[in-house]
Amino acid sequence: LSLALSTLALSPVAHGHAAWVAQVHGEQAINYGHTGTDTDSYTPEKITSAQGFKRDGSKFDLTIKKHENHASLEGEEAAIVAVVMDNGFWSQDKDGKWVNERGDKVDGAKTSAHSLKYTVAYNNPRVKPMPTGLTLEILPSINPSTLKNGENLKVQVLYEGKGVANLNISADYFNHDAKSYTTDKDGFATIKVANEGFNILEVGYKLTDPKDPFNGKSMSSTLTFMSKDDGHHHH
Repeated sequence: LSLALSTLALSPVAHGHAAWVAQVHGEQAINYGHTGTDTDSYTPEKITSAQGFKRDGSKFDLTIKKHENHASLEGEEAAIVAVVMDNGFWSQDKDGKWVNERGDKVDGAKTSAHSLKYTVAYNNPRVKPMPTGLTLEILPSINPSTLKNGENLKVQVLYEGKGVANLNISADYFNHDAKSYTTDKDGFATIKVANEGFNILEVGYKLTDPKDPFNGKSMSSTLTFMSKDDGHHHH
């Protein structure tokens, strides 16, 4: 427990940021930032893995297409997509400025952490939920795309395949006042679907290395899906 609670004061860049996949201009773009409209550019090389899962659970590699300041995904239609973004090490120098390097290479840094972003997207309401094997992931107990706004969704947060207690899950990452839910001893929490349409759940997990203050880990994982339309069309 003490490991999970020893939080690192991470950079605004490495900290309040998550990654997610969304359709932008007809392509599956990998977005990074705080909100749906305010996304940040990043080097496409930071996207280190992108896997698709078919409805039968078989896994295949998606092509990571590099653009100038982001990446997008190409390949056959995937029922579930799982992506890893390696944001490198972050530390604060003697003036408090954030630097994208391990702290032992940065003048005045006392700690640093490796920033990793994970994201899973459910694109097909008919696929059964399955763990994707990401280091940190939010696993839904039922396919979230079958639920409407306001309905309950039970999820489990897994780190290296095991449930993690006492982590806060935001049910609506883009809304900074959104309710957060705490995982129980086995990593489970039941959240309410926050939005009609696009939903993004987010959990963060930080670890410090007792032997090496520069070897911390700061992880964020998101789960995205489109909720089911409740039939009321407001045009």
